[in-house]
Amino acid sequence: MAAHRKSITDFLAKATSPYHAVLEIKGELERKGYIDGRKEELSRGGKYFFERNGTALIAVSIGGSCSSRAPARISAAHTDSPCLRVRYKSVRESEGLSQVLVEPYGGGIWHTWFDRDLSVAGKVVYEEGGRVGEELVDVSDPVLKVPTVAIHLSPGMYQKGAEFNKETNIVPIISSALSKEEETRRSPACFKKHGLDKKHASTLLGCIERKMEKKNVHVTGMDLSMYEAVPPCLIGAQREFISSGRLDDLLMCFCMLEGFLDAGHREDTLSVACFFDNEEVGSQSYQGASSSFLPDVLERVADDCGIKVDKEGSVFISADNAHASHPNYVGLQEPNSAPLMNHGPVIKHKQTQQYCTNLRAACFVMCAMRKHGIPFQEFTTRSDSGCGSTIGPILSSQLGIAGVDMGNPQLGMHSVRETAGVDDVGHSAKFFRVFYEEEFLCD
Repeated sequence: MAAHRKSITDFLAKATSPYHAVLEIKGELERKGYIDGRKEELSRGGKYFFERNGTALIAVSIGGSCSSRAPARISAAHTDSPCLRVRYKSVRESEGLSQVLVEPYGGGIWHTWFDRDLSVAGKVVYEEGGRVGEELVDVSDPVLKVPTVAIHLSPGMYQKGAEFNKETNIVPIISSALSKEEETRRSPACFKKHGLDKKHASTLLGCIERKMEKKNVHVTGMDLSMYEAVPPCLIGAQREFISSGRLDDLLMCFCMLEGFLDAGHREDTLSVACFFDNEEVGSQSYQGASSSFLPDVLERVADDCGIKVDKEGSVFISADNAHASHPNYVGLQEPNSAPLMNHGPVIKHKQTQQYCTNLRAACFVMCAMRKHGIPFQEFTTRSDSGCGSTIGPILSSQLGIAGVDMGNPQLGMHSVRETAGVDDVGHSAKFFRVFYEEEFLCD
């Protein structure tokens, strides 16, 4: 990978919320000469990015010799992951402890969040002199924990498996409880005008305020996600695996961005890289893949540059991690579809269209990989097994462009701590570079 860019573990360590993921992606784009397209008139040969909500971003490289109907190379991943999100009113006190009420976001493996040292990151919105402002915060220190109940007190629960109630049992502790007078005294002034000091524990607000650059403002709201405070790292006897939270789908965000920035983009093509939010909860949002975000960006290109997308000559990639074959649960995989970590990215197939893989688009992808020596694997699920979906079917049908669903194989998907192969990062980054450089011939 290019030496001037962050390693995968550095990226994961800083991308602690969708806001911070987009901040990192935007920073890399700006270092390569991309500018904010919302503030400029677009032109042929230009390199732009568009941001929405601070949690979604689309980068566009417009070929200098594009015709009025130009082919497009479009890839898309998502910035969100299953996590515990702080409720708009989170204050709770129980048994002498101050707690933070949360809402489980997405389909997490929630028992993995117990007994972990947690931190919190996200965005605060404030008013200052009649104007609305916002700031990203990352507490970074381990300040929260969801404790399990001792086996001696509830042996039956562990005999049946880790059963728990998401409303009452997944409530992190943050500090010892304080008196009402002490709560009032400790609450930072910037949270009082709009009543946030009555909605959240003063200890949580203190952690947030200490990380804010602007202190003399009036905070109106916060969007905060919890994450495991232990940094991402490489593990294994040969350091061949990545151990981290949020690999689904920040791993593919990283690979896609690396390939996009390394590519020598075709002068006759629109090159587009999309990073959407809210995939884990269905994508039906202002910043999700089901929104008007990508059509709006393509419309801007058409209006400013007179370039419309030649759909028949275009290819779309949905980049989302795949399930690696688990050594302790071998029978759960379809016997002919057992992807292995560090053996290359996985092309996903599903006749029920939960993946968007199209035969013609897959032909282009496979031929490009073979031509450039990139190993790849293929995957489908058992007929008696469930199957998650991706943003692939949403965008392929919305755009009218043939697509391929693919991603790196990983273990522990949706756990607080996931595992993936180091070699696959290089394989996928190389593929995305090739994807933006190769010609796609369509009869």
